Amino acid sequence: MKRIFYFNVTYTCNSSCAFCYSHNTIHSGVVHNEIEIEQFVEYLRRHNVGKHDRVIINGGEPFLHSNIIGILKSLKKIGCETLIYTNGRRLFQYDLSFLDKHYRFVIPVHGHEKLHDSITKIKSSFAEMIKSFDYIKTLDCLIDVKVIVNNVMASNEIEVERTLLVLDQLPINHAVHITKMADTIISHKNNCPSVTHRQAARCTNTFFNFYVSKNLKIKIFDTCVKLLCLDDNILCMDCPDAQVFFKDNAHEWNFECYTPVLECRSSCEKYSFCYSAVSNYNVLEYNNGKFYKGFE
Repeated sequence: MKRIFYFNVTYTCNSSCAFCYSHNTIHSGVVHNEIEIEQFVEYLRRHNVGKHDRVIINGGEPFLHSNIIGILKSLKKIGCETLIYTNGRRLFQYDLSFLDKHYRFVIPVHGHEKLHDSITKIKSSFAEMIKSFDYIKTLDCLIDVKVIVNNVMASNEIEVERTLLVLDQLPINHAVHITKMADTIISHKNNCPSVTHRQAARCTNTFFNFYVSKNLKIKIFDTCVKLLCLDDNILCMDCPDAQVFFKDNAHEWNFECYTPVLECRSSCEKYSFCYSAVSNYNVLEYNNGKFYKGFE
């Protein structure tokens, strides 16, 4: 059983993404509802978090936490795998030289500069993200990019091509994630059109083919795979069931993993490959020329 400890360490963000997952987040950049480091460390101790566990640091934007460096350094003492989900806008402002291969950044890209900034609703967000990439590529940590198919690139192949030019310049040293814009409370509030299965399949195929020769892991989740050339069988990696623990400043609970049932199940011959979802921590992973049932 794989143990995952998922923390929303703050509920403030300096972006205002059109489809933000968290409707509890404020977007002023001001400290809001953050976990105190003493509370964080006590929770790790109470659950006996060790080097075989995974810790996920998220928010809001975790690098707006008033003591994010203290939080990250407390995890180094444990030696566990640490994933940091960040918009990447502030990394270059910190001394992160203490990071090692146990730390992995996952940074989203919403398109080329104009498109990316239109999704985050912050004009400088793309430039700040690129500056952070230039910084963290000098560190001894792992770097993932999350390519998020939004409704603009899904309806315009030129937008996809312009995005590929950006992606080709990013210093990824571990994996690329391919996913699509989620339908959320915020996306509905902002009247963001959904990305259809057909649009998602086309974009997934394009991004997959772009990365397949780059010797990186490709992680596909929450997006349609029906246009991929999939083998009849997936070679299963060591992919144990996940036990997920969630904590923020005010709450803690055990998260029940589940696989969503999609409406297209009865009509899609590739549906058996479509088990990857954020809600069950599985991904369809491509590595060394083969597809696997991966774990993320």
